[in-house]
Amino acid sequence: MRKVMVFMLWALCIFSFIGCGSITTKKQNAMELSGDGKVKASSYGSFDKDYYDAAELKRQIQAAIDEYNAENGDGCIELGKCSKGKDGVFLVISYASTEDYAAFNGVICYAGQLDAAVGAGIVSPAVRITSSDGRLKTTVGELNDKEGANIKILAIEEPMVVDVPGEVLYVGEDVLIGKDGICTAGSESLGDVVLDEPCYILYQ
Repeated sequence: MRKVMVFMLWALCIFSFIGCGSITTKKQNAMELSGDGKVKASSYGSFDKDYYDAAELKRQIQAAIDEYNAENGDGCIELGKCSKGKDGVFLVISYASTEDYAAFNGVICYAGQLDAAVGAGIVSPAVRITSSDGRLKTTVGELNDKEGANIKILAIEEPMVVDVPGEVLYVGEDVLIGKDGICTAGSESLGDVVLDEPCYILYQ
């Protein structure tokens, strides 16, 4: 697993975040979470240096995926696309769960019930959140006391465009929500590979 983590850190370091738009079909860093917990994630970044070999990158990513699947079960992760264009390389990878995404990439990525997330220490009750319409400000703890069993939360440690299943109810700091319900996590840290603190999106 350590070898996989080292490789993925190198791969992430060559990707630079670009602007928002629709989800994983566009050349951007994005995550699409489905109702059954599966994840489709895309990455796009400049790849214009002579010493960057797109074919070699694809082989290394596939090798890392094969190693992960051998240890954790066939089909946990699948490489959907790895293509090089004039401006950069576009990757699409599918994961069986947020747990697989987190383990493979070495980042925080959790999706589940709010009360379970609070109980496991994934999110602090003191975290401040704002309703999707911007009118109500509260804390995770206050919301959890009222509706913790009925609300889900996504915690993500990377800056990216995010689409969650269902309706977005609240978001944490450094998350922007569009009129279409698509969120931008890490909106103030788009140049970073990993955020200092996770971003939170609460939905139902």
